[in-house]
Amino acid sequence: MAPPRGDGHHHHHNHHHHHHVHKQNHPSPAVNEEELLPTTEGPDLNCSRTPLDTKLYRQIMLPNGLWCVLVQDTLAMHQQKVDGMEVDDDDDVDDDDDQDNNEDVAEKDHEHGDMDKEEGEEEGSDDDEVGLRDAAAALLVGVGSAYDPAECQGMAHFMEHLLFLGSEKYPSDHEFSAFVSKHGGSDNAWTAFEDTVYHLSIPQEYLWPALDRLVQHFKAPLLLESCVDRELQAIESEFQLNKPSDECRRLQLQAATSRPNHVFGNFGWGNLRSLRDVPERLLKIDTLKELRKFFDRYYYAANMRLVVMGAYSLDHLQRHVEELFQGIPALPRLENPLFNLPINPSTIRSWETLNTGYNSPLRLQGMPWDEQTSLGKLFRIVPTKERHRLVLNWQIPALIHKWKAKPCDFLAHLLGHEGAGSLLSYFRSQHWASGCEAGLGDDDQASSAWIFTFGINLTEEGLGEWKQIIQAVYQYLGLLRQYSGGSTTTGGHDGWPKWIFQELQQMDEVSHLYSDEETPEDFVTNLVESMSPHLCLPPDRILDGMDLLFEFDSGTVNELLQKYLIPTNMRVELASSTFGNYADLESVLSASAIKNSDSTDFKVRDLIVHNEMDQLQQQENGGKLVFNPSLWEPQIEPNFETIFWCSEIPSQWIEEWSSQLIEASQPPSPVGTLSSLPFNLPSPNPYVPSRLDLKEHPPGDSDHVLLDATVKVCSSAGGSGVNGHKKKGVKQWFPATVVQYDRKTNRIKLCYEDEVEQWHKMDGSAKDLKPDVLVPDYEGTLDDKKTKFRIVSLALAGVTRRFGDESESGGHNKGHSHGDLERCSFPPLPPLLPPNRLPKELCSSNVLRLWHLQDRNFHRPMAEMRLQVMCAGANETPLHRACAELCVELLWDACLETVTYLAGCAQLSSTAEATCSGFFFRFNGFDDKLLVLFQEIFRVFLSFRQGQSGTLPENIADRRFDACLELLRRRYTNNGTYSSDYCNTLRLQAIRRRRWSANKKMQAIADLTIPVFAKTVSSMLESFAVECLLHGNLSSDDAQQAKQTTLSMIEASSNGSQAATGLKRQKYPPLSIYKIPAVATHSLITVPSKNPTEANTCVEVYVQVGKDTLWERVLIDVLAQIMDDPIYTQLRTKDAFGYDVSCETRWTYGITGILFRVVSNVKSATEIVQRIDRFLLDFRNNKLAKLTDQELVEHLVGMSQHKLEMFNSLSEETSSYWYEIVNGRFRWQVWRDEAVELRKVTKVDVLKAFDTWLHPEKPKRHIMAVQVIGGEDGSNVAVGKPEVPAGEDGDYADAQIEQFHRLVCKNQTWGRVNTKLA
Repeated sequence: MAPPRGDGHHHHHNHHHHHHVHKQNHPSPAVNEEELLPTTEGPDLNCSRTPLDTKLYRQIMLPNGLWCVLVQDTLAMHQQKVDGMEVDDDDDVDDDDDQDNNEDVAEKDHEHGDMDKEEGEEEGSDDDEVGLRDAAAALLVGVGSAYDPAECQGMAHFMEHLLFLGSEKYPSDHEFSAFVSKHGGSDNAWTAFEDTVYHLSIPQEYLWPALDRLVQHFKAPLLLESCVDRELQAIESEFQLNKPSDECRRLQLQAATSRPNHVFGNFGWGNLRSLRDVPERLLKIDTLKELRKFFDRYYYAANMRLVVMGAYSLDHLQRHVEELFQGIPALPRLENPLFNLPINPSTIRSWETLNTGYNSPLRLQGMPWDEQTSLGKLFRIVPTKERHRLVLNWQIPALIHKWKAKPCDFLAHLLGHEGAGSLLSYFRSQHWASGCEAGLGDDDQASSAWIFTFGINLTEEGLGEWKQIIQAVYQYLGLLRQYSGGSTTTGGHDGWPKWIFQELQQMDEVSHLYSDEETPEDFVTNLVESMSPHLCLPPDRILDGMDLLFEFDSGTVNELLQKYLIPTNMRVELASSTFGNYADLESVLSASAIKNSDSTDFKVRDLIVHNEMDQLQQQENGGKLVFNPSLWEPQIEPNFETIFWCSEIPSQWIEEWSSQLIEASQPPSPVGTLSSLPFNLPSPNPYVPSRLDLKEHPPGDSDHVLLDATVKVCSSAGGSGVNGHKKKGVKQWFPATVVQYDRKTNRIKLCYEDEVEQWHKMDGSAKDLKPDVLVPDYEGTLDDKKTKFRIVSLALAGVTRRFGDESESGGHNKGHSHGDLERCSFPPLPPLLPPNRLPKELCSSNVLRLWHLQDRNFHRPMAEMRLQVMCAGANETPLHRACAELCVELLWDACLETVTYLAGCAQLSSTAEATCSGFFFRFNGFDDKLLVLFQEIFRVFLSFRQGQSGTLPENIADRRFDACLELLRRRYTNNGTYSSDYCNTLRLQAIRRRRWSANKKMQAIADLTIPVFAKTVSSMLESFAVECLLHGNLSSDDAQQAKQTTLSMIEASSNGSQAATGLKRQKYPPLSIYKIPAVATHSLITVPSKNPTEANTCVEVYVQVGKDTLWERVLIDVLAQIMDDPIYTQLRTKDAFGYDVSCETRWTYGITGILFRVVSNVKSATEIVQRIDRFLLDFRNNKLAKLTDQELVEHLVGMSQHKLEMFNSLSEETSSYWYEIVNGRFRWQVWRDEAVELRKVTKVDVLKAFDTWLHPEKPKRHIMAVQVIGGEDGSNVAVGKPEVPAGEDGDYADAQIEQFHRLVCKNQTWGRVNTKLA
């Protein structure tokens, strides 16, 4: 059965690799390896890859039955010319020299240009940039939480945690992650319902020693008893972090009320109770012994899948994979008493039976729900957040074998449609709902059964109409039945309109064809998931089988509508904060906890099913259904402690919905009219792209296969020389990069190492130079054969890397600090990009600044358009900010049905949000209709300028104002539900001037009227400036058109106001940061958690450095990189302070700093602050002071490789340019500048920086700590929690922030950083 979806049983771990381990004392594999046949090759995948995919693939089956996909990363090979430096067969992949080198070093992947954040705020280091590409690998094991033993719930998750803490070959419990981190890599893992995935990425040269360390955990893990307690505590901390999630709670309630003994009911998260208290204290079971059995039953080669991607030939990849992985036992080390082996041992190496021969033991489990536990039941749930939500659930057979047609996707598209005539459109017209979604969750493709859901976000009015909403759903399903019963080859009521499926199929095809290049780590994990045993996807379709629609299956669609999406097969869940809150129900939870302490149950035992008619007699209130919780005793789900009530849906309601379903499914009369129903099928989508061609570049700066390639150039004897150099009778080869091609004159421009540029005439046509012949060392001629050139590396995806060969990289080291150590380590620097490869400003006025860059790297018909509207009056008061946010809600509400939703279905996305300086917009996707989408939305936005009279724009109804205001108030109320999020918000409020709290904004709109709103927004938009970036498949003509369109729309909306003058840059809203004074002890801000059931305390210790400079920014990056893994290992792993421990750099409106963050459910805030300081002192004396030059260089090299990483997509590249525009820095290649600076860093520099900014024994530091204290009163976690009256927590926090500004900072800011940041 599908597990709880989304953030349910999917356990993702951050880059610190919460993987962990066991000592194997079991017999050798059941198969005699000497009798096994050689490796066999599987179906060719290269025929199913897209034309833009330059990687090469090979599928192999190892003798032990391990199915592997090898991926030759041709792009990385061109980047690094790895062909010529492959590891020989006798290379020592064990890399024993590193075995005892366990320095805890890792570079944190910092946020960069994250558009979910406030523009310009809280960014990490700029390290998502162009250049080198890592190798990556992912290994999937076909076992997940569905296989947890009944007495040890969470076992699969526990295995994932403990597996990587040491192996027989590498016994150190930190060897693997330390090796990966030290060399600039990352690793991760997660547990799902039927599989577990482990993956890593690392620079190419370290792939094989990293994989050797990885594979040992699958051959002979230690699974040490000494590591058990701390990893159980980590699992408990992870559980407590996710415990407040309403979606996790809903899904676990589904599991806890499933059929007895069905694996759908497993508690896959696991916690201390399920993995220690119940098995060891109550059942006297040794958890570690059971874990070792679990490993021996499920961790065998035939149950595993492997993907390895690297800059090596396929033969080389295969050689090493065979050497490393064939030692994993083919079959289980220990028989499983619960399930039969899902494969036939005699066919483990057969490609023909690879999928059909896999018989998941879960298939015999059947459906998870029955009439006693779920079907025909209504579950009312108390949420942790303020919300009203209705979810309809139908269990359906597992349709894994229907991967070609994906019938659930077809029905989800129709049920979840948001355009005109849809269910949501009807609900919105009745003011019942604000949003919906339909279909299967990410983890719903399990072997036993699937759950198809339809979720609706209700308004307060809609909460009382939930029964009518369900009736409308069945009327719509009846409408779908009208079409499903007819022929699929004709339109009308005798069959589905052809274009519905054709649109879905077309968009899937073009989205797959032009999909972005993924990071290597994302690529291998997505590919290995498609190979999962339970999915049974044919080996020749693993590249596209999950993405494409191959056929339309009207029969299955009809079967789902007729047999499964019916009232008798439905479970209803209704969550509302009006049912109660956990603060008022503490006594109920306390009683349940006492009862639960000696219980071995993980499901709801003795489910109480109430008679809904008892409520009905009292709840009729003007036709609305109002629930009275006091009539029934609440029940508690035993794991997440969710409070709920269960009742039987009255049979007459079931019959009524069934009759509506049947009645609506009858063909209307006369044919062609659907007036009896308030909805209809969606119309053709006008945003589906009709043009997918690439725009030509200007003749003088055209595309060419050699563009951005690295070459060597040599003049013949007696020639004029190259680049002004000439030595008579001596041939000299000069490294250069091809930076431009003029197709009119057939000339290329070369940029030489000393940055001198020179044009050369091509000998022959550009058509003669095809990519397949232009391999490294290819030689050609220029200038009528007077000049020779030799290709060093081509620039696939437009990545310019370096001058010269790998052997010549030492030429970059002159004048740098590390001598021979650096010469063999640092990645070569790319040449500076010429101006024609960077954004060009086409318009610079007080009304509009517009930059444009036509894509040359990704060759896809995609584009990005980003704008920020700088408003003079933005963010002046909490009312201004709240009205700006309400304006965005109304804008999106007005455009939803006719514009944004339809565009989104056509892979054309749009985003809008209010910022501290005004508004931000983003439009991205296929470029064909992108400017049309922009015009539609921006025109509605500008209509808010006309609100001087106190009225809304004519296309926005007054009732929609009330609906959007309700949504905004609910968002403010829910702000800070998690202590971790709340702590981050409070710190930003403390250091940011005019960052208004949700509480202040809520108070500002308490009595908001339409006239006040309209006049406030109109005044903000009276005088503004627009900054815009156009990037992608957009020509200069397109950019000029966008410029004229934008100016014309602004002019048309002005009515003679200040549109002509715009807004001078000196009048931009000030974006400034408070100066934290140097203090002897931390400046503290301490508040209680907003959620009374919050088990966690969160602490953020922030050290402010000062105004941004390139040198200090790099030093901060270096310190954070060196500290990140040690602080995680010490506080999270060894000291068990909590699951969330991190050290990050911060860049906040031009002010730099370092942030330490701990979320704990066991330690007090004071203990956390003190422990961070003790860590810093110990780190300074025992780690930093003893750091060798070689170790420092390894850190710097890892950082350099990250800085020089290539962009994986157009959006990544756009984000880097947009980041520079937003923050007024305009250093388009700042990543390169930082890579240059890294080469200058010495140990003396690092020690001085640490002592200046961080040393705990320094008399004073610019340091503060924000503490959000949760936990039960009287517990250690809750020590120091302020006592605040109920309902006054927002005012208390605001007072703490204002006091910090006034008394600590003396209201002093850092002043102006640049023309924008002040």
